[in-house]
Amino acid sequence: MGRETSYANQDHRGYTRLSTQPTANENPGVYGGHADPPRNGVIKDGEARPAAGAASGGAANYVNGVSAPKPGFTGVETYRKQSPFDDCGAFVREATSELLGKVELRKFEHNPYRSRYLNTPECEVLLRKHCQRLLNSYYDRTEALSTASCGTKRPTFEDIVEAGLTSSDHMTSIATLAVLARFHRISYLATHMGDPGISVATVHSHVLNVLRVIFSASAAGPEKANSNGVETARRFFSILSSGAWYATLEQGDPFASLDRRLAQRVALLYALCVNLLDVLLSNSCEDAEGLLSSDGTLYAILSSVACCFVEKLICHGHQSGYMPTSKELPDDRMVPNLADPVAMFAMHFSLLNALLAHGVKFNNTYLLEKGVKALCLALEKADSGRSLLLWVYCAYVRLCSGELAKSRHAIPRLLFSYMTRCNSVLQLRAVTGVLAFCLRDQAFVDYVADHMNTENIYPIFVLHACNLIHKQRDDLAVPLLQMLHLLFNLCPNTLPVIANTMTGTPGMLKEYSKSLPNAVETFLNVALLSLGPIQVIMAVIMRRILLTSDVTKSLDREKFDTFVSHLLAAVGFKKGSGPAVADADGLVTKVALFEAFVQAGRLPDLVQHMKNVTAKDLRLMTLPSAAASRESLHKLLCVGDIATKLVAYDALVGYKPDGMDAGTLVACALCSAVKMCPDVLGILREYAATYARMREYHGTRSLAGEGKFLRALGGGSGLADPTRSARVAGLLSVHAAIASLYMASEPCKQNLIHSLLCPEGAPDERLRQELVEKYKAQLAAQRKEVLKSQSRLDAQANELQQYKAAAAKQLEQLTKEYSEQAERARAELVGVQAQLGSATSQAQQLDRDCARLRTQVGELDQALRKLSAENEQAADNLRAAASHRERLKAEVAGLKGQLEQRDRTLESLRTVESDNGRLTKEVDELNAQVERVYRMLISLMSKHRQLEGDLTRSREEAAQSGRQLQERQAQVDELSGRCRAQEGTIAALRTAKEGAEEDVQRLRRELQGLEARLSKSNDDLKLLQSRHSATSQTLQACEEQNRRLTEQLQSCEAQLRQRGEQLSTIYSTFQDKRPY
Repeated sequence: MGRETSYANQDHRGYTRLSTQPTANENPGVYGGHADPPRNGVIKDGEARPAAGAASGGAANYVNGVSAPKPGFTGVETYRKQSPFDDCGAFVREATSELLGKVELRKFEHNPYRSRYLNTPECEVLLRKHCQRLLNSYYDRTEALSTASCGTKRPTFEDIVEAGLTSSDHMTSIATLAVLARFHRISYLATHMGDPGISVATVHSHVLNVLRVIFSASAAGPEKANSNGVETARRFFSILSSGAWYATLEQGDPFASLDRRLAQRVALLYALCVNLLDVLLSNSCEDAEGLLSSDGTLYAILSSVACCFVEKLICHGHQSGYMPTSKELPDDRMVPNLADPVAMFAMHFSLLNALLAHGVKFNNTYLLEKGVKALCLALEKADSGRSLLLWVYCAYVRLCSGELAKSRHAIPRLLFSYMTRCNSVLQLRAVTGVLAFCLRDQAFVDYVADHMNTENIYPIFVLHACNLIHKQRDDLAVPLLQMLHLLFNLCPNTLPVIANTMTGTPGMLKEYSKSLPNAVETFLNVALLSLGPIQVIMAVIMRRILLTSDVTKSLDREKFDTFVSHLLAAVGFKKGSGPAVADADGLVTKVALFEAFVQAGRLPDLVQHMKNVTAKDLRLMTLPSAAASRESLHKLLCVGDIATKLVAYDALVGYKPDGMDAGTLVACALCSAVKMCPDVLGILREYAATYARMREYHGTRSLAGEGKFLRALGGGSGLADPTRSARVAGLLSVHAAIASLYMASEPCKQNLIHSLLCPEGAPDERLRQELVEKYKAQLAAQRKEVLKSQSRLDAQANELQQYKAAAAKQLEQLTKEYSEQAERARAELVGVQAQLGSATSQAQQLDRDCARLRTQVGELDQALRKLSAENEQAADNLRAAASHRERLKAEVAGLKGQLEQRDRTLESLRTVESDNGRLTKEVDELNAQVERVYRMLISLMSKHRQLEGDLTRSREEAAQSGRQLQERQAQVDELSGRCRAQEGTIAALRTAKEGAEEDVQRLRRELQGLEARLSKSNDDLKLLQSRHSATSQTLQACEEQNRRLTEQLQSCEAQLRQRGEQLSTIYSTFQDKRPY
């Protein structure tokens, strides 16, 4: 590599240790950059072997973290691990929560299927710490190396080591962020060093820079590669294989002299960056969209590295080590198995699928498609590797979506069947994402609607989700629920099937009847009592199911009462023992679930559970504590949020003070949510701002539907999905509550709601005061109308009391008449019962007669069948006798003909005997001719065998020529494809040339402007030079003064030395003269 580098300083490489960097407890070691002797295998921990080539003070070959030999020592080295980051195997074995995050990650390590364990303040602190470490300590170094890789002098692996990218601190941060990113959206930005107003440093850009620098160092090895992404990928793949799995390199490898310890650290760094980038992209990070569309060369090299995996697997099969051997789908871990080549193989295709899902266009799409198709064929023939095959299918669907209809959508159907078998969260997200991508095609949607078996929907999406929730695998249930919600929108038959099955309709299958109450209880408990994304998604789904059918009918009374208590506690109407309020989005979705429960016709049950609470008490309970007076209610009506305004309006006008209705409950629930969690105010303000931007509903007296509202939230990308964004779910829940309140309100209140959602302008203080007075007048008039209506209701109540007394008298009279009719009916019933007894005895006698007749009929049937069989046998005998007679007649006629033939034969024999002598002579002559012909046949047979051998050789040569012709034809087809690709490239280059010419013209104009600025800068430079000359003169004067001071100082020092010598002389004299 050119020079020796200290391996002990890899953690920091001369940079100042920052406060965010923990002390690495590692023993330092040194690695040498000289050529290593050839190695024949992996050196395990604790093994010892002779130090080949080791000399006094020289550098030895270090394999697994050993220290350099001391000068003067040769012979035996001891190899032992020094750090978990020395190679992929050590990292997989030793990477635990104690290494990465101490106690913060311990719960997630025990159960990696519950990412909500990472939603703690300690994990947030850990997240900020490692983001700051990456962006403050390593981002600038990586950015400098990445910029240098675009120039003529590319960075080397020594530069990577000097920048500290292979240090334990750096790789600890990357590995920790890969774990935390499974729950948190990492959008941390660091301000630019030059301009504090520009924020450009992100974790995503840092990871991409690291990958770019690693690939650039691979291209700038001992033997520089061409500017070809495929060649760079091959070179890096050899480093990855050497550093991660195999100790030996192929002959002629350009990195044969690279130290394996360095290769191991680079391979681990690369694997951690690929894993982190995969996790970041799987969480749909919006802030990385610009980075993903910037660098096409980097993504082309990544796809080429994946193609190198494919090439090794196809060429060598099971001997390559890249062919999967397990038939089972792997489980999730906190840290992926980076030491397994198959797992690394699958991780590359996972990253490629994530890049394709974000719209990345690869420069080598043709090569990638060819590799994916070849790998599909190889894995389909094998008996193992289903997990890898699923990743390849995901990439195939996104690359070759136009070819799916030719096979009748076989791959999407297979992916759909594997949804219940996936044990990896990332893999299940990818599978459901690919299915959602396929469902964008209307042809596939029609195919699903025609061929989907509705009986399988309930066990796949309900029973399996319940099973995962009971096993505490919440993250696996989330993609299934997202797919179920998507099917609700695209396949209208799905929602009624699920709702009717969970309700317990008579037409459902019997095997689901036992699991039905458990499934409903599980879904409702998750929607009310759980935390995290699964609670939001479940609340959205259960709201739609409740609006379709009341599934709570399948619960027994005790469980139903428990559910109602939890629901009232969730919206703040009752004190409950459930979890504390986690976030505003989850609380608002519970309010929407409460609204759906009310819409399902369960209002009387809610009122029954709130026995001692009236509508007036409920409004005062949900409003702020200071809102007891009328003035405070007027103030809330003007300055409060929309929920508080509506409840304050009802309290001011006395709207139904003694009764509960759907509008009152929903409005009070939304207002109670604001009181429980102040962050709900932000959701209400965002909802009001979003609805205010929907101009088409301004001036109309109607509210937008849920579809129009979701389309407004999605912008130009279609409908927003509430199951993939908690923000969208919260806004949709608020809209559902407001719409329900709007539908249950009177026209005056509907006008108020519409004016609050569609304001015509922001009034100033005077207009606001006028508006307050106007509202007061309207409320006073409304109160008078309410009092009048109450008086009318009292009069109607008195009339109803009179009607009630009259109805009671009529009821007594009807009761007497009914008693008399009942007595008569009893007497008639006794007579009918006697007649029924006699009819019963007659029916029994008839049954006995019918049984006797059935016995006789059976006996007659048996006799008839016996006679029929004897008749058929006699007929067969008669037919056989007739055929025998006809056969005898034919034989007699034949014998007569034979006698006539015998007479004719005797006459012919007499003539034959005369001719026999003549024929004997002719036979002798013919025997002689036959002997001659036989000799000729022997010679011809030998020639025939010779010709057959020549013909066989000719056929073999023709077959070989045919095979060569087929190979040439395949080569011609391949060259034709390359020609077509080159023609497309030429067309693209022509287009790029035209764009470049336009850019040249623009740059010329900019150059003219820059020249003008340059002339101005030259004038400024002259002014600065004049100032520099003046400053130089001043500096010279200061230097002259400094020189004089230095001379004075030297003279003073000489005097001091002279005085010291004098004092020492005096002291010695004094010592000599001192008496003893």
